[in-house]
Amino acid sequence: MVGANRLAVFVLATMWACRRPVPDAEPTIVGKHAVVRLDPAGGELAAQLDRQAGKARARSLRPVVELRAEWCEPCKKLEAGGPELDAALEGTYLVQLDVDAWAGRLGAFAAPAIPVFFAIDEHGRPTGRRLDGASIRGDDAKAFAAPLAAFLRTP
Repeated sequence: MVGANRLAVFVLATMWACRRPVPDAEPTIVGKHAVVRLDPAGGELAAQLDRQAGKARARSLRPVVELRAEWCEPCKKLEAGGPELDAALEGTYLVQLDVDAWAGRLGAFAAPAIPVFFAIDEHGRPTGRRLDGASIRGDDAKAFAAPLAAFLRTP
């Protein structure tokens, strides 16, 4: 019995030591803004957001969290972008969270509708300011451009 316990401990310790760390997500630069999608496999959300907010600061960009989903039609239209949306996002470091992948782990970022944008502070914590799709007239990128630009330019 003792030998079996030692073997189990050895196997678990070996598995723990051999785990490969998930690399920190790196942003894609799109025009004059950056976009990064966080994966739950990368660790706790708060820690990932803190690191991403630091990367935003290093690039002199404003960090913003966007909740989205692959099945969300307005999210797809936002992703397709366009000149108006690119102008609205200028100077922004957009951290995207898929609501399905992060289900049950969004904490203060939980929202009843998507897409939704949250202003975050220098440590990745929500400031209380947010813009959600329910308050936008229309569901295309052009409809989001002006309200998003106003939201992003407000301190």
